[in-house]
Amino acid sequence: MKVLTKLLTMAVGLTILNTFFVQRAFSAPVEFKGDEANKVIGVRLSDFRKYAETEIPRLKELVYTMKMQPQNFFKNQVLELHGIFFRELPEVSGDTVTLYVDAVIAHNEYFKSRESLGWPGNVHLSEVEDKEKSLRFRDVAIERLVVTYNKTGTLLPQIKLVQEIDLKDTEFEVNVALLDRRVLMTDKRSDLRFIFPTGVGSIDNHTEFNDVRLLTPLYKDSFLDKKRAIYAREKPSYFEGKPFIRVTTKKDPSKGHTAIGFHIDQNNGSLVRGFVSHGCLRLRASDLYLMYDIVRFGTPQRISVNTRYRIESDQAEHPYPKKNSSYSRLKKYKKLKNGVYYRRCKFCRAKLQKMEWGSSPKLSVLVEQMLDTDDNGQRPDGFYLWRTDSEGNRRDMQGRKVDKYGFPIDEKGRRIQEEDPEIDEAN
Repeated sequence: MKVLTKLLTMAVGLTILNTFFVQRAFSAPVEFKGDEANKVIGVRLSDFRKYAETEIPRLKELVYTMKMQPQNFFKNQVLELHGIFFRELPEVSGDTVTLYVDAVIAHNEYFKSRESLGWPGNVHLSEVEDKEKSLRFRDVAIERLVVTYNKTGTLLPQIKLVQEIDLKDTEFEVNVALLDRRVLMTDKRSDLRFIFPTGVGSIDNHTEFNDVRLLTPLYKDSFLDKKRAIYAREKPSYFEGKPFIRVTTKKDPSKGHTAIGFHIDQNNGSLVRGFVSHGCLRLRASDLYLMYDIVRFGTPQRISVNTRYRIESDQAEHPYPKKNSSYSRLKKYKKLKNGVYYRRCKFCRAKLQKMEWGSSPKLSVLVEQMLDTDDNGQRPDGFYLWRTDSEGNRRDMQGRKVDKYGFPIDEKGRRIQEEDPEIDEAN
């Protein structure tokens, strides 16, 4: 009798396993149009529903339910739901839809005194912190879920928690593809990844070197430091009291201070994914607050950030539409010493240079000229473009010899005094 019972138990177990593997075998990823499969993993479910061409059955209804009834979906109490992102391609098997997602959840909030943390008193992060003389901290978790539901009938999602990752166990890095206008946040310790659309620096296509540049510098091996992440920046007013996450170029943020950072888009809540800014990187509020929490409340003091023209090794994209019909470009120049012309504000609080919208020459032409440099533009100080010839000399886009700062030099290595360029207002 015992033998018969064991055999029956084994048979039932094998039947269950066989059913699982057969269902998984017959499940297939959703068929995407063209390169749309690259615009899924790392993208918010709500963004995919709104901007992607391919439709996933009942996705809108599911996203709404998860936001309105988080207690039915997540293990942690939801203080703030930063977003739900695709981890793998969705699958459909008959009437069943299966989604593999990562939910980022802030589930606790507490404060610590500045003195006990050793933070300087002049780091202003929020009105509450300034008043209480303490720093705000949050516990953030990433819940990896498998969500299964039917395409018809009452929506009754089945939730399986696969893994829970504490933000303190991550080590994110940020890579920005400027010409593609996308931000990639990836965790070095896992396969976590988030993709955000962004607005980048305007175009300067009328320079003394007759080259094409973006007002966003190309940074390599730079940092987002938690001591330089401002929770609510009020001044200037266009920061709208939302986070400002400054880029620093040295491990000591006081020595690597730059005027560039990630901040809110100034277009009444609708991001323009184009060449629009004076150098900073613009994000939607939801993406900006998520980045802020990762920078401020993750374990590392700083995370690495790189800005490049393109990231050929990673083809991940975002379905948010790009503005390619026109672009913002520099309108006027500000005269500096030695015939050099400055094209952006030196500090965030300085008067910004004037911009204008243009569409000629076409954006595709300007992009090709920028891609004539290497992936990092060979810009030693993030401002001038130069390349190295076969003899090891630095040369600008016109072929003239330049020094390490990009200034034209003669055969004896002396800087050449430049004449004032004529400004073509129609350009």
